[in-house]
Amino acid sequence: MRRREAIVLIGSAALSGTINHAAAQQSGRSADVQKARVGMLCQAKCEGPGYNAFDNELASLGWVEGQNLVIERRGAEGRYDRLPELAAELVRTKPNLIIAAATQSAIAAQNATSDIPVVFSFVLDPVAIGLVKSLAHPGGNATGVTAIEPGGLIGKQLGLITELLPKAQRIAVLVNAQAQTVRNSLTIEARSAAARMGLQIDAIEVGSVQEATEQVERVKARGADALLVIPDPIFNTVPNRIPDLVARLTFPAMYGQREMVQAGGLMS
Repeated sequence: MRRREAIVLIGSAALSGTINHAAAQQSGRSADVQKARVGMLCQAKCEGPGYNAFDNELASLGWVEGQNLVIERRGAEGRYDRLPELAAELVRTKPNLIIAAATQSAIAAQNATSDIPVVFSFVLDPVAIGLVKSLAHPGGNATGVTAIEPGGLIGKQLGLITELLPKAQRIAVLVNAQAQTVRNSLTIEARSAAARMGLQIDAIEVGSVQEATEQVERVKARGADALLVIPDPIFNTVPNRIPDLVARLTFPAMYGQREMVQAGGLMS
């Protein structure tokens, strides 16, 4: 099951449960009051194929925005320092449920409320960062799906790169410097996996796609053989930016989403 399908199913199920409960509490009130209210917190923009799939699945379950559903969307536009403020805004709208897309959004949402259910997607090791108590029994008010397995994913990606490029020695790893939890974990994991495989890692930590453009050009000029792009909303929101750049540089790159390959990237 792909990430977008998983979050659609989990989010829709959670929404149906919380809204049915809210509707029961609101019995006898006006139809407008009984509308389901969902908050959505995004690190870049609350739009794209995954969000469209989420809306479509909700509609198939009978939840239609503008009819019996209100969605309050807050996107940080790549400025992760704004996430706590945006999460607090969403809590003030009194939603039945908050959807948090990616790790930093999930952390901000959980820090903003201990009462409103939070459903997260694409979170790195939710147990280690304190979002849930365990995968089997999350506890608290947060649940969701994790799409990056600590200790496994990076090594597999580097292995695929070396299968394609057996002479590769230096791999550049592009990561968003603002995503502190992801950056720390995956940079360490990349270096550890690379050491086992006899590879050298050049970590590129950036805060924007514009900065990434400059840094990728530099690391290619220094002799990196390939690029590994750690998935992040600032790289994915406009999917053709990074693939266009590396294609112009004739720089083979591995991505985390098939959309990046469809936009011109090499593999995912």
